[in-house]
Amino acid sequence: MKKSQIEKQIISLKIPAEVSFLRAVRLLITAQLRLRSADEVDLDDLKLAISEFLARAFEAEIVGEYIKIDISIEKNLVDIEIGDFEEFDPKKLFASPYLNFEAIDTLVNNFEIEALEGSLVKVKIKKSF
Repeated sequence: MKKSQIEKQIISLKIPAEVSFLRAVRLLITAQLRLRSADEVDLDDLKLAISEFLARAFEAEIVGEYIKIDISIEKNLVDIEIGDFEEFDPKKLFASPYLNFEAIDTLVNNFEIEALEGSLVKVKIKKSF
């Protein structure tokens, strides 16, 4: 299939909360976006935003046994939803003077935290390429 013929693609995963599985997901996302001729700088920004959030989530111990990841790719936009995390305070999680919430938000088009039922939270990331 030619790059220009790829239409909307949806990928839903539930993976063990282990670094090796998360690396595989990053590679999957990157490969799918490369098929659509995404710019390497955009890919690096997206991977950094995902990695920064997940590193902080693991450090804060808000990650359960599994992580749900929903990826939707259409034309030149990728939507990624990562959850279900225990409820957390974004100000504490992103208290770093280096890559704080605002800095991570500049790497992607939209970076938001959404409360789910109960005390669960998911992160939504949008990036155009």
